[in-house]
Parts: sequence; structure tokens; C-alpha cells
Amino acid sequence: MVAAFQDGVPPSSTPIVSSLGVLDNFLGHSYGAESQWEVNDVWVANSSLSAEGIAHLWTFRGEMSLCYAYQSAFFQPAEIDQLLTRTKAIMLESLGLDESEGQ
Repeated sequence: MVAAFQDGVPPSSTPIVSSLGVLDNFLGHSYGAESQWEVNDVWVANSSLSAEGIAHLWTFRGEMSLCYAYQSAFFQPAEIDQLLTRTKAIMLESLGLDESEGQ
């Protein structure tokens, strides 16, 4: 164990999970005079400088979204794809949905 910690404690790679909740509760579907601006979709941008990835989960207009930000110095895209595939499968199973309902 001494050799494993020679360079200090390794950085945590545990994902940070943040639920933004139901965005419809605080984000309108339209803005401007006579509702000239319609909001059809929401996207969250984030960056991660550590080995801890950041997952944001929210719903808007009845659709659930999961966004995951990670630092490519610590993970390969294939690893993140595998993590998100597993996460999606667990979420669908927990919600009692099948794959065709989880697009």
C-alpha cells in the first residue's frame, strides 16, 4: 500500500450527481410580447477539471434528460459511453420502462 500512495492520495473519480428537477417549475415555455420566443428544449453546458465527472438530470416538457461532463485527461469516450449506457438501463428498469420507451 505504501507504494500505491507514494505520490499522494489518488484523485477521486466518483461522479457528482445533480438533479436540476422539473425545469418547467422555474423556466417558462415562452417569452416576449405575445410569446414570440418559444423554448422547446434545454441544454446544460458544464466542464470538469478534475477526475470527478458531473451528471445533471432534469425534466422539461415531460422529457427526462441526463447530461454528463468529464475531463478527457482521466477518461476515454468509450468509458463514458459504457457508464451512460449502464445508467440508462438502470434508470429504465427502475422506472418500469423498456428500451423502446427510453429514446
